[in-house]
Amino acid sequence: EMVAQGKVGLLILAGGLGTRLGFDKAKGMFNISMPSNKTLFEYLCNRFQCNQMKSQEHITHTNNNNNNIHCRNSTLFIMTSQHNHKSIVEFFDTHNYFGLSKDNVIFFPQNEICALTLNGKIITTTPTELYMAPDGNGGCFTAMKQHNIIQICEERNISFLNVVSIDNPLYNVLDPFS
Repeated sequence: EMVAQGKVGLLILAGGLGTRLGFDKAKGMFNISMPSNKTLFEYLCNRFQCNQMKSQEHITHTNNNNNNIHCRNSTLFIMTSQHNHKSIVEFFDTHNYFGLSKDNVIFFPQNEICALTLNGKIITTTPTELYMAPDGNGGCFTAMKQHNIIQICEERNISFLNVVSIDNPLYNVLDPFS
């Protein structure tokens, strides 16, 4: 019922680049070479949309609309990085948000921190400039606060967030049994 009512949002942690995959763009844009020819973003967006529809159909059929449950689409939040934010937004725009409503997709960048070597030494790009890197998936809480994501959740009556890393195209988003 909560999914059908849009009370469960999805947060995709997508700040990483596909460099370890030999891909110089945002990891979510990577085509994982399956017969469907889909990107990581497309897999997760398709599941997001499909499980919303299944939940709404289930509620409609089991309650015969006698329970005053109003179906509403869930919100998709995508945490990007400073480096890939613009390209991810453009990617979604180019692909018509993979069939999702643009109004229900919210992008926000994570913060950056000074990068360190494994020995704890500061990495610089020039003798006077620090090398800054995304602050990792744990930085989502700070970024959510900074970009008013909690406020947006409250305004949209979202009670829960299903959080998934972009790395996992098999994860069944919005599925209470996953």
